[in-house]
Amino acid sequence: MSNGPLSTISDVALTTSETSQSLGWRGWLIVLSISVAVCCFNLGEARTLTEHEIYVAGGAKQMSADRDWMFPKIGDHMWLEKPPLLHWLVVISARLLRGFSEVSVRLPSVIAGLGLVAVMTALAARWFGKRVAIFTGLLQTTMVYFITYARLAEAEMLLAFIVGVAIWAFVRLHSIGEVASEPNGRFAMLFWILIGVSNWAKGLGFGPALILVPCLVYLLWQRDGAAWRRMISWTGWILGLAIALAWPAIVSVRLPGARELWGAEIMEHAVGETGYSQPWWYYLTTAPWQLLPWTLALLIAGAPSLKRAWHEPDSPDRFIWCWVTVPILMLSSFSGKHHHYIIGCLCALTPLCAIGLLRCGTKVAVYSVGFVVLGTMFVHFRILPSYDRSRDDRDFLQSVRTFVPPNIPLAATGGQEIARHIFYVEPPLIGVWDPKSLAERFAGVPFCLVTRRKEETQLKALGQVQVLSESRHTRKEQSPLDRFTLFRIDPPGTSMAGHP
Repeated sequence: MSNGPLSTISDVALTTSETSQSLGWRGWLIVLSISVAVCCFNLGEARTLTEHEIYVAGGAKQMSADRDWMFPKIGDHMWLEKPPLLHWLVVISARLLRGFSEVSVRLPSVIAGLGLVAVMTALAARWFGKRVAIFTGLLQTTMVYFITYARLAEAEMLLAFIVGVAIWAFVRLHSIGEVASEPNGRFAMLFWILIGVSNWAKGLGFGPALILVPCLVYLLWQRDGAAWRRMISWTGWILGLAIALAWPAIVSVRLPGARELWGAEIMEHAVGETGYSQPWWYYLTTAPWQLLPWTLALLIAGAPSLKRAWHEPDSPDRFIWCWVTVPILMLSSFSGKHHHYIIGCLCALTPLCAIGLLRCGTKVAVYSVGFVVLGTMFVHFRILPSYDRSRDDRDFLQSVRTFVPPNIPLAATGGQEIARHIFYVEPPLIGVWDPKSLAERFAGVPFCLVTRRKEETQLKALGQVQVLSESRHTRKEQSPLDRFTLFRIDPPGTSMAGHP
């Protein structure tokens, strides 16, 4: 075999002990360097911020400008649907990288993704040895769901990482898959603290459920009274509960209506009113493509693993299948479903995928991983940029300041889509959620406004309207009337002086 990265992976894998729990620096270097390359390659240019990313990115930029760290907003509108943990991380990243950009807002997800790779590699090393662990890390890095969400400024990968660390603490506490050791109360405390932290990552209650439900089902299946006693940690319970409830309590005191908002949000997602209503078997169809390109490898190792899970109570397989199946069954009972809801439990299957791939031979496994890594980089370098329909909007928004005369306010309106305008316009414009507020906000003052072209007729009620610039194409437009446009509005009695 010729020298190079593939040769290095193969050499390490072929000389690895199946029972060794230590990867050594070479093993970790292989896993983490490839993970960094996959997560970071062309991170800022592969595509502009997606529809969901922009809510976090625009909200974080608004938070940084307002210095209001507890109450996320988009423009002048409170955005309390999600807790602010990811917003904080994005602001920190932007400060470290000296500004808001696609790279800085995606960096927290990249770091969370690398953390998840490390967690799964460490778990696989404890359960199946160094050789499986190395390929667990490499396969985790190259699965479809991971490649997608580790490169997006969304909460999914952050939550998956927190879930993974909590599971790691649970495994260490109960010595799952290894010789039982003296219980360490610090792992119980860490477990409960992480449950509290998970409540800050996505929708309220979602993270704690993803962690607690499979762990509790596993303990019930084991029927081990001592295991339940190991879960006791008064410090962990108090800290976990305090962390979990801190943000909801602070917001509820200042905004009593927030509780109704969260209740309605949870109910809408549960019954599918947010547009995600799916049949009960939905996750059975999404899991296989999310695990690509390693789904067939799972089929090779899956049946023997299920047999061990059923007949061997102390095997790691029993916990792995609790981790992955229990949350999916729980989420399948609700009408509202989305494929990314289950990525915090899909990672449990990665060690089994690694075992299945290695049964095809180490060289086959090495070259398969190499081919997928190169293919992933090609997709992010050529394919995604070619199909990015939001680049014209980004270019337009980054240029609008050049058309705005000095001392003329620049605003945007149109609901949640103003998050994109807030993010890409520098310095940030004024976000006005409801167009009906424009007359009051800019009474008797000339101003420039970014909104869709079709709003021009309505804007004429505010005064004289002129088009200053327009995007060449706006994502999902049905006609040119849907394009983002820069208007100047001069209320009656004001002059057009200063127009370029």
